[in-house]
Amino acid sequence: MTPFDLQFLKNVISRRLLKTQKRSKNLITTLSPFCTNEWNFSDGNVRRLWSKLAARDRILFPFDVTAIDWVAYMRSSAVGFKRFVMKEEVNTGPRHGLYIVHRLSQLACASAVLAALGCLLKPFLYQLWPSSTINFISFVLSKR
Repeated sequence: MTPFDLQFLKNVISRRLLKTQKRSKNLITTLSPFCTNEWNFSDGNVRRLWSKLAARDRILFPFDVTAIDWVAYMRSSAVGFKRFVMKEEVNTGPRHGLYIVHRLSQLACASAVLAALGCLLKPFLYQLWPSSTINFISFVLSKR
């Protein structure tokens, strides 16, 4: 490597470290109020207001806090945090699911090919290795 290459590499690494440092500082600044304070929330006023509403008004203004799907809320807030605070790309759509299925099908195919090769090559392995090694490998594989 020439000195120019080393200087270029140093600059690239320095820019990446600086970008990571800025993201970390932004994250700490954004999250510090939530990490250093204690938060207590109460929905008593909303529940009292909801109980005083007429049935027609409840249909017009649906804000029943007991009907909130908290799991879905936390998932969407985590995605929002990752996208808008961390500035990361979020892969939650169908493409991400298809990628996982694709990788699992590749794993299944590779396992099937390796198993077939093992069955086909077993007679040749007896000629190459002593029988004690083959018996040991068969013993270990049978215990799984």
